[in-house]
Amino acid sequence: MGSKEIARERILYLVDLVYDSYKDFEDELGFKRNTVTEWKRGVSTFMDKLPEIADALGTSTDYLLGRENASLVPEITYVPLVGRIQAGYPVESFASPKKYIKVPIEIAQNDDDYFALTVVGDSMMPLVMEGDVIILHKNTDQYNNEICAVTVDGESTLKRVRIDSAGVTLIPTNPIYKEIHFSPRKAEEKNFHVDGVLVQMIRNF
Repeated sequence: MGSKEIARERILYLVDLVYDSYKDFEDELGFKRNTVTEWKRGVSTFMDKLPEIADALGTSTDYLLGRENASLVPEITYVPLVGRIQAGYPVESFASPKKYIKVPIEIAQNDDDYFALTVVGDSMMPLVMEGDVIILHKNTDQYNNEICAVTVDGESTLKRVRIDSAGVTLIPTNPIYKEIHFSPRKAEEKNFHVDGVLVQMIRNF
């Protein structure tokens, strides 16, 4: 098998591994629609674009051409995307899983402990933007001063959480939003709890 054929096989393998669809890969690199399908059929060549393809796939041209066998692409695991969360004022809590997203395994080492949400709203700008997908860890033992998905009165929001003797404060990073404070008694009455702590963010440009 020649280097071009090896490269085709490895590119197709990694596109399937790293991207949710051929379209996502083509859009990111500015390729026309059905480019990957044409590569698969041998209709068009990709050799002149090999460096940018390797960069997008997180590997090297040497790996794609079969000159080395160790890919730089991380192992992938799957985290459930369970719905949307409001980065603004609390709204109805997120729903049940609809699909799964791919993340490097070093981010979600035990995928049962993680879940993902799509952010709606602008209260956590510029750290977290509307449309970002956030990965959260379910272990909420250490969440003070962390950005968290929290539920209050059955409604969820994304905020930085500060816990002290005065109670619970939900802190936005966008200055047009005010902090939300609950005394310890009020937090208990409203069944305040942390659903997950932010560990990773995926931004779609």
